[in-house]
Amino acid sequence: MQMPTFAGDVGGAGATAAGLIESGRFGEVWSHVVMSPSPDEGTPRTALDTLDLVPPSAMAADGTLAAYALGLQRSAEKSPSVGLISSALVAVDELRRRPASDEPDEMFLRAFAEMSLLRSAGHLENAQSAAATVLARIAAMDPQRQVRLAPGIERALLQAASIQVAAADLTQAEDTLTLLGWQRDPIRRQQSAELGAFIRAMRGDVHAAADLILPLEPEWQAGKTPSTLGRVARTAIHLEHGDVRSAHEEMRAIEADLPAADEWPWALTVAARLHLATDAAAGAEELNRLLGAFGGQPVTRRLRRVMLSAIADLALAAGDVQRATRLAYARGPEDHALRLTAARIGLITNSRDAIPDLRDLVATDGLWPRLRAQGFLLLAVHLHRSDQLESAQGALRRAVAITQGLGIRLIHLLVPRGELEAIVHGTDVRLPTNVNRANPLEDTLAAVSLTPRERVLLVRLSGGDSLREIADAEFVVLATVKSQVRNMYRKLGARSRHDAVEIAYRRGILP
Repeated sequence: MQMPTFAGDVGGAGATAAGLIESGRFGEVWSHVVMSPSPDEGTPRTALDTLDLVPPSAMAADGTLAAYALGLQRSAEKSPSVGLISSALVAVDELRRRPASDEPDEMFLRAFAEMSLLRSAGHLENAQSAAATVLARIAAMDPQRQVRLAPGIERALLQAASIQVAAADLTQAEDTLTLLGWQRDPIRRQQSAELGAFIRAMRGDVHAAADLILPLEPEWQAGKTPSTLGRVARTAIHLEHGDVRSAHEEMRAIEADLPAADEWPWALTVAARLHLATDAAAGAEELNRLLGAFGGQPVTRRLRRVMLSAIADLALAAGDVQRATRLAYARGPEDHALRLTAARIGLITNSRDAIPDLRDLVATDGLWPRLRAQGFLLLAVHLHRSDQLESAQGALRRAVAITQGLGIRLIHLLVPRGELEAIVHGTDVRLPTNVNRANPLEDTLAAVSLTPRERVLLVRLSGGDSLREIADAEFVVLATVKSQVRNMYRKLGARSRHDAVEIAYRRGILP
């Protein structure tokens, strides 16, 4: 579908809607709002003030009017109130009870109103389904109708893409923005460019994300406020470029907007990545605080799983393997990021089960480039540990090729660099650099890479056996057992039997 771009201004959607409401022409409000070619640059104060003139009976009787009014109300609330949610669902029911219409304009306006209502109510899973219906309505139009309805189509596509982002369906969101012509449209250039930059940054195309953000910088410096997603994109770009200080400053600005943002899990996901590159232990505490503050906000299951994978990685870097394992336990085939987290845990627990899953994951259609690169990287290390050096080098080549093309630098932040260097030894492969060369997982791996013999000793110690009992049972001298236990304590950073057992349980070494 070829989408036209549309330029022009007829006075502002909010002002037109306010005039219609004041004159009691409630049934015309939604079509005027949708078809106004002026950009949505905030909610006009006059429109909010005139909502008091709308009787509840009119809202209940006209779902399209409710879509406009509740959209304004939602923009003024940090999270959808019980009253807003109830009113939105009543309005959705009214729209669905209307007689079917064969008129394409009416079908589009109804579908758009339902999508907007579900988004206002925080029912993001259902809003995503409604967005698919809106896209289908647009695709079914003839080109002449698309031109005539261009302002409404542009507005609908932008909202549909933002819903798809909130649902963590970045591939579909990128396709939707392509229909909008988001790099060319002069009306909503900032909104669409910020959304496009965010999608590219999260999927892993850092160069393209930076190219989209760069033209917006003068407007932001002149006082135009970036959206939450625009700030998240900038944070991710700063982080990939090694500018940790700017990334921290951006995150502090984001936190003030989180209560009113549908995309708060994305912000926490990038925050976890930021702390991963700096101070994992302090970052884990900070993420727990933010989860406590915003964890009750609406979020789709898919996006929650993406966020949990980032938090699990942060816990892993902080040495809390038990928490990371717990977060990654209930994962499904579609939970790509959590499957990668499980493979990272396997590097610590010396699991041999990761290779088949990683092979399957990197072959998944539509997998984000960042995740595909991470999958190949982890596959390389697991293959190397299975004495499959040639296959490991092939997997590592694939990972590096992806990162070099997209400007990704952070993919091996939770993979032991020493092993990567052993894999590339004697080849022409060059590893990408991290923001900080210190790898938080290196110490974790060194601390828990116990030999099979040391693991047996640990199990016996946890069961209460004395060193003498262990030596007698295994027909070795006591000095040998003491030496082996000392080495195990050193690896675990333990000073006593109690310390060793406690650390082993916390890190998932003991079940």
